[in-house]
Amino acid sequence: MEQFYQGELAMLAAMDFDHLSHEDQIDYLLLKLKCTSELHQLALEKAQVAQMQPLLPFADTIESLMAAKRLMKRPDAEKSAGMLNAMVGEIDALQKKLNPGQAATSDAKPAVDPMVANRAVIATLSFRAICVTGSASTTDTIPPLRGGWICLIGQPTKLSPRTSPF
Repeated sequence: MEQFYQGELAMLAAMDFDHLSHEDQIDYLLLKLKCTSELHQLALEKAQVAQMQPLLPFADTIESLMAAKRLMKRPDAEKSAGMLNAMVGEIDALQKKLNPGQAATSDAKPAVDPMVANRAVIATLSFRAICVTGSASTTDTIPPLRGGWICLIGQPTKLSPRTSPF
């Protein structure tokens, strides 16, 4: 998408604005504003994904499995199982690193921004919705994470239909 918007801006820059009719100048300015706005939004989303990456080390694995499914590629069971096993290891390592209930260690506990943590939860729920239903828009029908408990910062929180923010 970024390439598309940059291409549109390049085509607009090649036009002679002064020789356009008044209506065309308005369209020119609106299209330029839209392309610039979309490029800015894409940059913000890239930054947010980069911030969430330490909390979602398994995201690339899920995305590659789902991309193969969307392309209707025949799954390689052994490779997929290996990827999923590695993903479980990544999740366990991350939980040990972030779990506030663990005994104090010599390593300093990493600070997690609550906004980034919330984005990561929403992204995880979207991954689960895509995996379970094939659509990211049905987050209210997602089964709870690991027995329904989420622990990112502070005390673990039980998710239920009544307490879930989604």
